[in-house]
Amino acid sequence: MELIFKYLPVLFGGLFLGPVTAEILTRSSLIDHLGRPSGQADAEQIALGLSLTQLCMIAGALWGLVAVFRGRWI
Repeated sequence: MELIFKYLPVLFGGLFLGPVTAEILTRSSLIDHLGRPSGQADAEQIALGLSLTQLCMIAGALWGLVAVFRGRWI
């Protein structure tokens, strides 16, 4: 149980912050700055064969992993 609580920021980052970030990028004008056509759907590949949601989930999980080792989010 202690191991689960220790790595909870990784789950939070990957399973909550990642999808929320992807939705914010998709629903705002920030999507135009990612270098892809504005009409392209979210499910299509944008980099490395991954969708925007998958990339944001990976980035969120990595940010959570950094938070585990540093002891803080910022």
